[in-house]
Amino acid sequence: MNVLIVPSWYPDKNTTDWGKGEISGSFFLEQAKEINSKANVQVIYVMIHSLRKLKLKKIFSLFSFSWSNEDGIRTVRLNTFNFFPKSSRALVFQYKLYARVIFFFLAFSKKFKPPEIVHCHSPFFGGVIAMYASKKFNAKLIFTEHSRQHPNYILPYENMLYKKIIENSTRVIALSRDFVNFLSKDQDVPLKKISIVPNMIPRFCLDHTHKKEAYEPIFKFIFVGSLIDLKRPLDLLQAFHEIDHEKYNCHLKIIGKGYLYKQCNDFIIKHDLGEKVSLLGELSRAETIFNISRSSCLCSVSSTESFGLSILEAQSFGLPVISTRSGGPEDLINKHNGMIVEVGNIYQIKNAMMKIIDDKENYDSTKIRHACLKKYHPEVITEELIDIYRKMISSRRL
Repeated sequence: MNVLIVPSWYPDKNTTDWGKGEISGSFFLEQAKEINSKANVQVIYVMIHSLRKLKLKKIFSLFSFSWSNEDGIRTVRLNTFNFFPKSSRALVFQYKLYARVIFFFLAFSKKFKPPEIVHCHSPFFGGVIAMYASKKFNAKLIFTEHSRQHPNYILPYENMLYKKIIENSTRVIALSRDFVNFLSKDQDVPLKKISIVPNMIPRFCLDHTHKKEAYEPIFKFIFVGSLIDLKRPLDLLQAFHEIDHEKYNCHLKIIGKGYLYKQCNDFIIKHDLGEKVSLLGELSRAETIFNISRSSCLCSVSSTESFGLSILEAQSFGLPVISTRSGGPEDLINKHNGMIVEVGNIYQIKNAMMKIIDDKENYDSTKIRHACLKKYHPEVITEELIDIYRKMISSRRL
């Protein structure tokens, strides 16, 4: 089985710096590696960057192309810049043009295997490449959406493109039940066309030392995410500030970067929380996982979440989770592994933080971990995807 994966964003190679780092799109890479153990996976990643990101050191490398073996996966990477800004039509045209160039080149490579399945992750703008590949090779197109593309908040031409990708897809994959509702109601995707396949636990979480059950005098909360309005880090800081710290000996770590970093730091200084809150900025993948594994509880207070990968990572170490009712997390959290609170309700967030400290002995770390592994282990999710691929290929042959 030959599978072509087309992500809309992807981690940088170790030897390059195109602004994505090792974290952005890392779950696409991790999923590709897992599928590659069951099928022949190839990846095509095209990114047309804004001219605003053009640095002096890249002035002589306006176009970068590679076709190489990355961790056992044949991968095409094309990075360049958008020379026709302010026009979504022109941007889409450039992606179509580069799709033709890439597949013209690959036609001369004996290492490229024509795909039977093209799996696209998010529409903008991997969807353009994926649709071209699907038609060229008469392959089944599978589309996984990772964020809410509401018709009222994207450009009309992009909305037309989105509809076209859905129309051409044999299967649309949602990450959660809440996301199924969004796709069916807001994007008019027929329910019979949608499958739920959640994200998988990253393999390195399984290989990492499991959180040990041990008495610690300080209860350690952790937040992992972008410091932006959508993730509402200031709500968590306000709730944490209102906790009775004479009664509750706790600490909060915040991992992430974003335009609210300064406001978060100012809040910490203003309320004299320097010894209680660590604002760590962006950390490497390994450093982030290490900090999660050494924490007591993860907090997610977003307005909306398609899934909640950091929640899954925390549960894989046996941590309970406090989350807002933001969509995806409601599939992940129950009374045995955490608490759900309303978005923006500081009082509820504060009370949940205090209650989870009071009831910490009721959350069985081993049971939380085992329940997480049973449902979201890489082998479980990979088999679900492979099953979809097989069914799509079988239908093509009928």
